[in-house]
Amino acid sequence: MSDKYFNLWEIRYSKDQIRWLIPILPALRLGQYPQRISDTGYFDPQISGKGGTPKTPFARAVEIAAEIDARIEACKIDGLMLEFLYSGDSEDMMMVMAHIGIMMSLSVYQVRDRVKAALNFVKGYRRKRCSYQDFCNHRRVK
Repeated sequence: MSDKYFNLWEIRYSKDQIRWLIPILPALRLGQYPQRISDTGYFDPQISGKGGTPKTPFARAVEIAAEIDARIEACKIDGLMLEFLYSGDSEDMMMVMAHIGIMMSLSVYQVRDRVKAALNFVKGYRRKRCSYQDFCNHRRVK
């Protein structure tokens, strides 16, 4: 996991946040949100952010996981590739994309493009109003 940390109440589903959240999805589904570790090694007990919501941290973590799961499921196979690519600790993304490509009979470039499309569909403060297929078709027209 990178050095980035996003407060529980700051999640707005940006690309960086989605990439950061996918590896911790299993913990989020259980209602566990990682605490920030300060430079001294102590946990930061501050969980609430500016203008947070009245929900408990447990409920907010589960809500975030459910939202990401729903968005990934809407992407079908491309969402599964997205989750697989970002859930590992691998530093070599090209190797992981090549592995996905071999298993799915796709080139690395096709895998990259499909994962990129899925990430663009999953990101954003609100869910897209169109289907993933319509989203991809609209992106190709431009």
